[in-house]
Amino acid sequence: MSYESTAQPIKIGYLFDFLLPEFYPQEMRDDLIRPFELVFNDGLRQRVIDRPVQVVYREVEGLPKGTAKAVIDAYGELVDEGCLVVFGPHITENAVPTREAIEERLRVPAINVCGSDDWLGEWTFAFPQGSMTDEPIFWADLLTKGGHTEVGVLVEQSLVGESYLKNLRNACRCKGIRVVAEAQVAQTAQDVGAAIRSLHEAKPTAVVHCTGFAVIKWTKTATSVACPWPYPEAKVYDPQGFYERNGQPGPYSAGIWSTWMSAQPHGRPDVQLPADGGRCTAGHV
Repeated sequence: MSYESTAQPIKIGYLFDFLLPEFYPQEMRDDLIRPFELVFNDGLRQRVIDRPVQVVYREVEGLPKGTAKAVIDAYGELVDEGCLVVFGPHITENAVPTREAIEERLRVPAINVCGSDDWLGEWTFAFPQGSMTDEPIFWADLLTKGGHTEVGVLVEQSLVGESYLKNLRNACRCKGIRVVAEAQVAQTAQDVGAAIRSLHEAKPTAVVHCTGFAVIKWTKTATSVACPWPYPEAKVYDPQGFYERNGQPGPYSAGIWSTWMSAQPHGRPDVQLPADGGRCTAGHV
């Protein structure tokens, strides 16, 4: 029989580096933690671990709307509470400076879904859903498929934008695509008219926007899609219904679109096709 029949839980931190809006459904907030609870509870039942795991959650406003300091301070609080590992932060502008703080003084490992190679280190690990290194290669491939040889680039004034731009230049060079103009825009909502006009004057046949794709789709800042769906061998990924609204035939990728990663609280919307069938139909492409 063991000396103690009970033990303090193992603590892991969950650092969410942007504030979710007040109207964000509680069920979707709970979904952030539930996968961890499911796995660790299962591990406890199977005696893979010998004590429960407690997830300690922190949510702060990091960059671009807040500060990296707020994120680093929150990480320090999780360390002070005894967390042995932290999931987050996830936004590149917050993750990279937090890595420096982890290596210099905090000394508790972290895992995130950050897309920057600059995050990776002795204490910092990632399971990215794409990255700022490989995504520009994908963009250049799409540009080539579309027959574009001269492009303009709209660049977010951030570490994300700079990283995307650097790798896009390399990818375009490999594909024989010439970047004829680059214009910078702020991360937050600003007048981008001058930047757009400067790109227009350079007369590119396509414009690449170097920024966080997922956030643009979540907020419906952009709803346009490339017609037709460029990967006919794969099901159409369309959680917001943008492709279907433009008449793109299925089949559509199945998924649980109400999770926070897709930001569709009520699931994939019901879509009404336009009267003319939409610009993704055979007669319009």
